[in-house]
Amino acid sequence: MEVTEQHPLTRIASTIHITLCAVWIFLGVQLMVTDVWDESNGLTWFYDPHQSLAQKCSQVWTKPVALFRPLPTIFTAVVIHYLQNDEFAWRLLRAANMGLMLVTLSLLHKIREVWGVRSHPHALAVTVLTLYSGSACIAAGWYVNCFDVWALLFLVAGLFLLSRQQVWTAGLSFGVAFFCKETAILIFPFLLLLVAMQRVPIRAVILAAIPAVVGAGSYFVLRSVLIDFGSAHDIHLLRWADVWPTLMNFTESFWRQTMKDNGQVVSGFVWLTISLLTVPHWRGRAGLALFFLSIVPVYLGMFASDQQGKLIHHWNFIGRLYLIPGVLVLLSLVGHTWGLMLLAIPILSGALITYSDHMRFQRAYVSIHALAERESERPLLLYSSVPLPIDTRRSIQFGDFPAARWELDLRNGSLSKRATSQAPALERQAVQQ
Repeated sequence: MEVTEQHPLTRIASTIHITLCAVWIFLGVQLMVTDVWDESNGLTWFYDPHQSLAQKCSQVWTKPVALFRPLPTIFTAVVIHYLQNDEFAWRLLRAANMGLMLVTLSLLHKIREVWGVRSHPHALAVTVLTLYSGSACIAAGWYVNCFDVWALLFLVAGLFLLSRQQVWTAGLSFGVAFFCKETAILIFPFLLLLVAMQRVPIRAVILAAIPAVVGAGSYFVLRSVLIDFGSAHDIHLLRWADVWPTLMNFTESFWRQTMKDNGQVVSGFVWLTISLLTVPHWRGRAGLALFFLSIVPVYLGMFASDQQGKLIHHWNFIGRLYLIPGVLVLLSLVGHTWGLMLLAIPILSGALITYSDHMRFQRAYVSIHALAERESERPLLLYSSVPLPIDTRRSIQFGDFPAARWELDLRNGSLSKRATSQAPALERQAVQQ
C-alpha cells in the first residue's frame, strides 16, 4: 500500500497547530486557581447529599432560577453529584469546557476545508483567534460558561453538517443548541449571512431551518411556562433605554472582548469597520452588519457601561457573551487571511487583559477563602461598596455591613482590616434572619 508523504510545510503547520493547542491547555490549567462566584454556589447546590440525582435533574427541568439551560446544567449536576469532591469537580468541569472548545475548533477547520480554504496561514489564524481570545479565556477559566460552550458546539456541529448537505441533521443540532443557551437564536441571522456570502444555498438553509425552528419553539414554550420572559425573574430584562448603550458598547468592544475602561472606544469602531471591509461583496457586508444588529436584542442591557476600573466586578466574566457571536463572525470571515491577521491585534490584546485580570480576580478570592478558614464567625461578613454574590460554600457575604471587620477593595481585590464601633454579633444575627 502506497503511503503519501506529507509536504514539509504541512508538517510544520501541523506542529505549530498542535503547539498552539498545547500552550492554550497549559495556560488554562495555570488559570485553575480557585472556584469563584457561581462556581462555588453550583458546587453547593448540586452537592446536596439529601437529594438524589433524579431530584436534582428534575429541579433543573421544572424549577429553574432565572435560567433554563437544562443540558449543560444536568451535566454539571451529574459530575458534582458523583465526584463528591468539590476541589476536583470544578477543575474537571473547567477541563470539560476546554475539551469542548477544542472539538469546536476541529469542526471549524473541517468547515473551512469543505469551503475550499486550505491555506496554512489561514488555518493557523483560525486556531489563534478562536483559542487566544478573551471569550475562550473565560470559557476555560470559569466552568459556569458551559452554557455558551455547549451551545457553540452544537451550532458549529450543525454548520459542519450543513456544509456536507446533511440539512435535517444540521437543523436538529441547531434545535438542541437552544436547550444549552437561548443565545442559539443567533443561528438564524447567521444562516442568512452565509446565504448572502454564497457559502450555503438558500434551499439548504430553509430545510435546515424547519427542525431548528421546531427545536427553538419547543425550548421557548417550555421556558415561558417556567420563567416569565422579560420579567424581574428573567435574566433578560427588556428596557428600551438599554438599546443604544448595548449597541454602542457591544459593537465597539466586540473584537477586544472586554469591557475594561481603557479608552479604546474609537479604535474599537476602527476594528469593527475593518471586519466589515474584510468581506469582499456588498451583500456580505450588509449581511454582517445586520448580524451585528441582531445581537442587540439578545444581549439587551448586558453592556450598559464599562467595568469602571474595578477588578472585582461581574464584568470580569463578560468575555463569555462574546463567545458565540465572536466565533460565528470569525467563521464568516474564513478565506480572508489578511483581515483575520489584522483582527488578531485587538483579539490578542484583549485576551491578555482578560487572562491577567481573571488570574488576579481568583488570587484575590484565594485570600478571601484563606480568611474564611481562619475566622470562626459564620457567616463571615466582608464590607464592600456594592453587594457581591454570596459564597454559600464557605458562608461568606459581601455588602454594606458597617460592623464587618474586614473590607474588600473592589479596585484591586485587596483585604484590609476595619475599625468598627457596632456590634458584629447583632448584625450577623440580623443577616442570618
